[in-house]
Amino acid sequence: MKTFFVTSVLVIAMSLTAAADNFQFFYQSGNNFYYASYESVKLYDAGNRLVFSGFTDKYGRIAIKLNSGNFTCKVMYRKTEYATSISISNRTGISKVYFGRAMRPYSVRVL
Repeated sequence: MKTFFVTSVLVIAMSLTAAADNFQFFYQSGNNFYYASYESVKLYDAGNRLVFSGFTDKYGRIAIKLNSGNFTCKVMYRKTEYATSISISNRTGISKVYFGRAMRPYSVRVL
C-alpha cells in the first residue's frame, strides 16, 4: 500500500510539470555567462498583471506552467531587475534566456 501511494504521488507530480515550459536564465557580462542561481522570476500578462512568481534553482532553471502566450519577464539578478519578453508554448525542451547590462535580452529554445 505504501509503495502504491508513493508511486501515485510521483505520477501526479510528474503530470503537473509535464506541460510546463522549462527555462534557464543566464546573466551575460562580456563573453562570460553566469547562471542566474536562486533568483526571482516574475511574469506579467498583457494587462501588466502578475501571473507567475518563482525562483530559479542552482543552475538558473525554472519550470513555468501557464497557458500559451507572450509575457513580460522580470528577473532579479544581484539586486538589479532585468526585463525581457518570453513566450510560453507548452512544448518540450528548454529555453535559454540571456540578459545583462550591455545587451538586449533574448531567448533560444533548445530541443
